[in-house]
Amino acid sequence: MNLNHSFKEKEFARLYDDIIQALGREKTDIDTIEFCIQKYGNPILEMGCGTGIKLIYFATKGYLISGIDFSQGMLDVLDEKIKKLGIGHQIKVIYDDIAYQTQVSFQDKFSVIFFSGSLFLYLDSDEKRISCLKNTKKLLRDDGVILLINSNLENTYNWKQLPITGKYDISDRFFYNQKGYYQRDFNIKLLGADHETMYSWYAYPIADDHMKELMKEAGLKSISIPNELPVRANTYTYLCKNH
Repeated sequence: MNLNHSFKEKEFARLYDDIIQALGREKTDIDTIEFCIQKYGNPILEMGCGTGIKLIYFATKGYLISGIDFSQGMLDVLDEKIKKLGIGHQIKVIYDDIAYQTQVSFQDKFSVIFFSGSLFLYLDSDEKRISCLKNTKKLLRDDGVILLINSNLENTYNWKQLPITGKYDISDRFFYNQKGYYQRDFNIKLLGADHETMYSWYAYPIADDHMKELMKEAGLKSISIPNELPVRANTYTYLCKNH
């Protein structure tokens, strides 16, 4: 569909952490990811790491973690955080599209690779999804796992104000677009300004059975979810390994 996510816009990248905090999503899926890390070990790779909210969290806990993202604006924000905290020795980051991974040059393979926060649903076609899974599979250790967490996208809502104080007002909405995808809009206005800026991102629903077919076509084997694994409500959670 070739819709343009606002993730690539530098202005949006500067607002991203405040938005995620206002949405209460700073620690979304953290417990699930950490369970897998403790069970399967280091090193770790986050697909679509953005401004590094999860990268920073795990690096400061002593884990070795890497990230891939296609937004240079997001990675610039992350780089500033890494330098400020002095944890560059624990984090590796690469600018690349998760679907095709043409620039990936990691020498090490990973014990845990994760797609959290419904990141995988930003891919808008099966061609991209299968390419992403096949390329991710190449980065996985023989005994490693890929963790995918997809929202069921049912909790839609109309415009509401986000609890952000400071130099701007932000409202957002999440709705189903009749063209077949879900859309989240952010309406952002600098205090005192006479205009607003709209930013958007899009999620493309994947039925549970179809997701399993995609993993199988990519050469991945779905494994049982441990009973003790913390699983976020209203999500489909998958663990898979190399065949």
